[in-house]
Amino acid sequence: MKKTIIAVAVLAVLTVGAYLYFNRGQTPDKNSAPKTNESTIPNAIGNFYRKYEDCVKNPPSEAEGRVTEYCQNNTGLTSAAFAGNLEKGGTAKAGADPIFCAQNVPEGMKVDADFQVKNSKATGFMLERFGSSQVKTQVDLVYEGGAWKIDNVVCPKPQ
Repeated sequence: MKKTIIAVAVLAVLTVGAYLYFNRGQTPDKNSAPKTNESTIPNAIGNFYRKYEDCVKNPPSEAEGRVTEYCQNNTGLTSAAFAGNLEKGGTAKAGADPIFCAQNVPEGMKVDADFQVKNSKATGFMLERFGSSQVKTQVDLVYEGGAWKIDNVVCPKPQ
């Protein structure tokens, strides 16, 4: 009986050991945000802004009459909830571009190195320059489909 218990214990240890050995380094679920991809957050923000700015400045013919809306929704870099989240912010209804948080295209833009990550969501910031003033715009992201996607742009409240 004692030999049977020892044999079962050894078999259990070997089974657990084999499981841990063969499952090490597995790729994470495609919707969870692996820590190694956090460094791509600033790139995701910068790529979105550059693509949006280029679209606004050089709109394709299919954007005629609705350039801002078209450019917001056709970067390929936004989440499924982006359009609804952006609309809730009310910036467009107030007369400003909801991405640039202004009525004009900024003279310069820079991604702030400061960002926070919690599970599959992140918040970063875009610094937009208008003459001598600077606007710090919050950019919310979500890890979706294996990449960071822009989920919302939150304009600062006017002072």
